[in-house]
Amino acid sequence: MPLFPIPPLVFGIIADRLWKKELFRVILAVFFLLIFTINAKFFFSQTPAPDFVPYKLQREIAEFIVTDAKATTFKLRRVGPYDYFSEDYSQNYRYLLWINGNEPISSGELTYTIYEDTSKLPSQGEVKWFSNVAVVKEVK
Repeated sequence: MPLFPIPPLVFGIIADRLWKKELFRVILAVFFLLIFTINAKFFFSQTPAPDFVPYKLQREIAEFIVTDAKATTFKLRRVGPYDYFSEDYSQNYRYLLWINGNEPISSGELTYTIYEDTSKLPSQGEVKWFSNVAVVKEVK
């Protein structure tokens, strides 16, 4: 990390020395204009949606599940980005469900699946939407 400022400093020193020559002044001006144009294009473009669900929305989903489960036991799953770790990043929901008084168990007839990646949403099951997140309730 201490090395990150070195390339811009070296470039600035070289640019300062070359700025005195007319040809390099034009080349440097075009280079800086090009860099500015490319950065401005991305700066003013629409940013993609983040890969995370805000805490407020997670809390709303957890409260819905607790209310809908009506103190019965249930299993919790989550489908979303980065699902290659244990529990598939469902720990936030598990904590919120526990704090609201109905912690999920590892097996059960009632299953709630939270789809943060809605491209993998199945066609069966009862679906409840929260912004761009879907919760599917399945009873076996």
